[in-house]
Amino acid sequence: MLENQLYAVTGTDKIAENIYQYTIHLNAQHAIYQGHFPERPITPGVCMIQIIKELSSMQLSMPLFIEQVVNVKYLQILSPVENPDIFVRIEFENTDNKCFNTNAALFVNDIIFSKQKLMLSNR
Repeated sequence: MLENQLYAVTGTDKIAENIYQYTIHLNAQHAIYQGHFPERPITPGVCMIQIIKELSSMQLSMPLFIEQVVNVKYLQILSPVENPDIFVRIEFENTDNKCFNTNAALFVNDIIFSKQKLMLSNR
């Protein structure tokens, strides 16, 4: 888990039915950034996907697994130094009792770092 290591949740808001927005703080001192990259740390794309999975598990109060990465777009570099506090918005669609489609975005103000569509399940 990356929560409380790479990032910490500092706020949660329900935006609409099945849409939640989280405020997270990125830990620029985390070991991941020492290798990605020491002089100019950036958040790896796989970590952004993991953040969505973890926040979804937390919101739905169940362990979730990534069944399919439907679509991921990385639109801007996410630096924990330049943007330590970001928003993560996730919309959930329950396809059945075990599978959830998510539409998510990591952003701050008008800068969108990543858009993601994932299929998650609790198997």
